[in-house]
Amino acid sequence: MGVVQFYTASLIAGLLYAASAASTHANETPSSAGKTIKFSGSQYYPPLEWIDENGSAHGFISDLEREMANVTDHQADIQLMQWNAALQTVLTGDADAVPLIASEQRSAQFDFTQPFFYVAHGIFARNDGPQFTSLDQLANRRVAVARGAYAEDQFVATDYNVELVFARDELNCLEVVTQRLADACVEVATTSRALIERYDLPLQLTSPPFWPQPYAFGVRKGNTELLDLLNSQLAHLVVTGKYQQLSERWASELEWQQPSLLEQVKDLAWLISALLVATLAVASWGWLLRREVQAKTAELSDELKISKNLQQQVAYAATHDDLTGLLNRKAFFDIINNQLPLDAQQRLTIVVVKIANIDSIITTFGYTSAVNTVKHFAQRLQRVQSATHAHFGSGLFGVITSEPLSIALLVEQLATSQDISWNDIEPSPVYGVASLTKSDSEQIDAAELVRHALTALAHARKRRIPFFEYTQRIEPNAERLQLLDEFHKVGCKQFVLHYQQQLSLNSDGRHHIEALIRWQHPSLGLISPNRFIPMLEKSGGIRKVTRWVILEAVKKLVWFQRLGIEVVISVNITSHDLVDDFFVPFVRDDIPESLRDHLIFEVTERELFDNPDKARSAMLELSSMGIRCSVDDFGTGYSTLSYLHDLAVDEVKLDRLFVSQICHNERSFKIVKSTIELAHELGLTVVAEGVEDDATMTKLAELNCDRIQGFLIAKPVPEETLDIVVTRN
Repeated sequence: MGVVQFYTASLIAGLLYAASAASTHANETPSSAGKTIKFSGSQYYPPLEWIDENGSAHGFISDLEREMANVTDHQADIQLMQWNAALQTVLTGDADAVPLIASEQRSAQFDFTQPFFYVAHGIFARNDGPQFTSLDQLANRRVAVARGAYAEDQFVATDYNVELVFARDELNCLEVVTQRLADACVEVATTSRALIERYDLPLQLTSPPFWPQPYAFGVRKGNTELLDLLNSQLAHLVVTGKYQQLSERWASELEWQQPSLLEQVKDLAWLISALLVATLAVASWGWLLRREVQAKTAELSDELKISKNLQQQVAYAATHDDLTGLLNRKAFFDIINNQLPLDAQQRLTIVVVKIANIDSIITTFGYTSAVNTVKHFAQRLQRVQSATHAHFGSGLFGVITSEPLSIALLVEQLATSQDISWNDIEPSPVYGVASLTKSDSEQIDAAELVRHALTALAHARKRRIPFFEYTQRIEPNAERLQLLDEFHKVGCKQFVLHYQQQLSLNSDGRHHIEALIRWQHPSLGLISPNRFIPMLEKSGGIRKVTRWVILEAVKKLVWFQRLGIEVVISVNITSHDLVDDFFVPFVRDDIPESLRDHLIFEVTERELFDNPDKARSAMLELSSMGIRCSVDDFGTGYSTLSYLHDLAVDEVKLDRLFVSQICHNERSFKIVKSTIELAHELGLTVVAEGVEDDATMTKLAELNCDRIQGFLIAKPVPEETLDIVVTRN
C-alpha cells in the first residue's frame, strides 16, 4: 500500500512539474541598445535573479539577458542591487533596462517590452502568528513592502486600510516580519518562497496567489530605439528555440516547490519496503509513514490546484482590464470581429466613452481620485443591459450591442448616479457612436468600426457637445494627414521662402520685405501656408518651422549685406513660439547681434491674448536684444494700442479688411486714420496691408502711413527673383 501511495505522489509531482514548465514556456522576451547593454535588477530575487556566493549575477533573468545580448553581438553588463536603486538607475540613465512588473502606474516613467514571464503576489506571515488568507484580512495591520515594489504602488493606489512598513528590499521585507516589526509581507510568491528556504526563515505563504501580472523589461520612457532592440532580441531567442531551452533549464526552480516533499517520499519508500521485509512488528511505522505520504500528497495536490488557479487568473488577466474588471481592448476587438459579417437584419452599435476631465482630476486631486473615478464609472457603465463593456485604459471605454440603443437615453442614464459620495469627483463623459449594418460589415473590421466611433468622439469634444454619431462628412482631411506624415519624415526640406516687398511712404533708407513660407511639394505642387500651418500649430511642429524660416531669413540678410543693400525682413511667428521657453535663447544664440535690428517678428493680434504675461516677457527680452516686434492683422482682435505699448510692440500692420475700404467706406477710413494717429503718438510704426490700387495708396500717404504692402507694390516672389525686385528701388 505504501508503494502505491509513493507512485501516486510521484505522478502528482510530475503533473505539477509539467504545469509549471508549461506556464513558464508561455512567455516571451525583449532587449536593449549599444555595444554594451547595461541591465540593473534586484540582488534578492531568486530564482529570477540574485547575487551568488562569488558576487556574480545569477538566475533565469540574468541568463536570459546574456543570451539576448549575444543575439546582436553586444555585451551584457548586469548590476544587481537594492530594488528601488535598480529602478532609479534606468530613470537617471545609469542603466539601460530593468526587468520588472509592467503596470499602469509604472507606464508613466517606463516603456515595456513584450512580457516574458508572469508572476503573482502572496501574503507571507510567521509560522506561529496569524494566518492571512486575503488582502481584506490585513485591514489595520502592519504590512511590509519593498521600497519601489509593485506591491507599494498597489497599496498606495487602492483603499486598503493598512499601515505600510517600507523595507529595503525583498529579503528585508520578510526579515521585518520575522522580527515582528510587521504582521505580514506582501511580495512575489515564487521569489519570496525561495528566499524563505534559502535563508531558513520561520515564515510561510498563507494566501492563494493574487495580482497576476506580466514581467517584462522596462526602459526609460521614450527610448523606442532600445525598446525595439530588446523586443527584436527576444523574438530571435523565441524563434530559434533558445528561449525554450533556457526556460526548461530553469523550469524546476521558476515554479518553486519545497524540495523536501519528493525527497522525503523517496526516502520513506525504501524505508517502508525494508521495514515490511524485516518484520511485521514495526507495522505501526508503516501506518505513520502512510499518513505522512498522504499529507505530502495532499500538499502537492494543493500546489497543483494553486498552479491551475494561477493559470486561470493569468488567462483572465490576458482578456480583462486589471483596474475595472471589464474586457480589455484586444478581447473587445475579438468579440466584434467574431460577429462580422452581420446577418441580414442585424445591426451593431458601438459607443466609445471618454472621461474628458480625467487629466484634470489627476493634476488637481491626485492619481487615487482618478482611479476611483474610473472604477465608479465602469460600475455605472455595466448597468447598460444586453451589451459588452470594455476599458481601453486612461478613462476610455467601449460598449458594443446588437440591441436598439438610444444614445440620448444612455447619456441621461449615465449622467445620474447614486454611487458618488461627497468626496468623489463626478466624471465628464463624452460619447462617440458608430453603427454597422450587413451592407457595410463585409468591408469593415473591429479596428475600423472603433475608429469611426473615436472620430465621432473627437468631433463631439471639438464642438463641446456630449455625444455625436459618426457620419462620413466628419472624416479627417486626408490631405492634411498626408502632409503631416510627410513633415514628420522630411522636416523642412521641401519648404521654400517667397518674399513680398513693402514700400516706405516716409523713406527710412532701407528696403522692407516680408518672408512668406511655401511648401514645394513633389506631387501636390506649391502649397500655400493656410493649408499646412494650422495643422502644424496643432501638432506642435510649428516651432521647428519658425526656427527654419528665421535662419533662412538670416542667411538672406547676410547675402544682402555682402551686396551693400540695407534690407529689413519681417518674419511671422506664433504665440506657440512666444510661450516656448527655448525660443528667446534660440534667438540669442543663433542670430548674430549685427543682424538683429534688420529683423521684425510679426505675431497676429489674437495670439497675443493666448498668454499675455508670457508674451510680454518674451517680447521685452526680444526688444532688449534689438529685435522689433509687429502686430499682424491689427484691428481684427481685441487689443488696444495702449495695451500693445505695454507689450513692447514697435509696429502695427493694419488688416486688409479695413485698408481695402478706406476710399469708399467712411467708417473704415476713420478707423484707419485714428489708428495711425494714435500709433504715431505712441511712437509706433504703421504698415498697411492689402494695397491694390493707386487711390488707396494716395489716401494712405495723406494719412501719413509709414509703409504699405500689397499687389500694387509687389506680389510675393521666389527667392531667385527677389534680387531684381529689390534692386529696382
